[in-house]
Amino acid sequence: MQINKINDALTIKMEIKAGWKQDFLFVSDVHYDSKKCDRKLLKRLFDEALDRDAKIFVFGDWFDAMGGKYDPRTTKADIRPEYSTGTYFTDIVKDSAKFLEPYKHLIVLLADGNHETSVRLRHEIDLLDDLRFRLDSTEEKIHRGKYNGFIRFYFVRNGSNSSKTLYYTHGGGGNSPVTKGVIKTNRRQEAIYADYYISGHIHTEWSMPRTQARLNHDNNLVIEKIHHYQLGCFKNEFMSGGWSDHKEFAAANLGGRWFGFEHCSASQMRVKHISTIAD
Repeated sequence: MQINKINDALTIKMEIKAGWKQDFLFVSDVHYDSKKCDRKLLKRLFDEALDRDAKIFVFGDWFDAMGGKYDPRTTKADIRPEYSTGTYFTDIVKDSAKFLEPYKHLIVLLADGNHETSVRLRHEIDLLDDLRFRLDSTEEKIHRGKYNGFIRFYFVRNGSNSSKTLYYTHGGGGNSPVTKGVIKTNRRQEAIYADYYISGHIHTEWSMPRTQARLNHDNNLVIEKIHHYQLGCFKNEFMSGGWSDHKEFAAANLGGRWFGFEHCSASQMRVKHISTIAD
């Protein structure tokens, strides 16, 4: 597998053959340093990624980072005791690096979420860059993602190749208690072309296929299935008496998503994508 940043896309080139399969673990909204992070679930999924040799993508809000000065969203009671120090931001990064050390060779992308960008705006600290370099990484090993971006998967066999494009965004807006953010599938697909769409932020989970009709080069009608995925989270704050209860948010969907490709034709270079909930 060759992973490179080329212009506006993170590219992943894979050689395929009969029986080939490659898994990925997609997570968002881990909020690792929060008291309410389900670290047992997170470790179980990351250990499974080790067993499956699945590459790991983090699509924003690895950090909660709300225990710093001037953040109105938390109180001292919300901060884990080990972070009640005068070096709060340094300590949450060091602790995250310690947890991620066994998995660092699997991590492909660490992307911004609204919690990381908030810290950068208020304190001029880039937590994810600090974390990446504490893992003895370079940009070529663990890639630093923006708030949104493109990933292109290439499938190579006998000199020929095909590709699929994934667009990710950490997401925005409110909790969307009624629509669950599903309405954004139409907005995203209207504005941005991709085969797969991934989003996080609202702490709920779903998948939704949408169809798109087009003519191919031979003027034959082709109906394509476009896949939209909303990622869950690892922060279980229901009935904690905190901010989410004050907003009457529902209990979050905990976990991530297994995503991958497998070779599905003995005579042709054809792959199909597979996707299941990781919880």
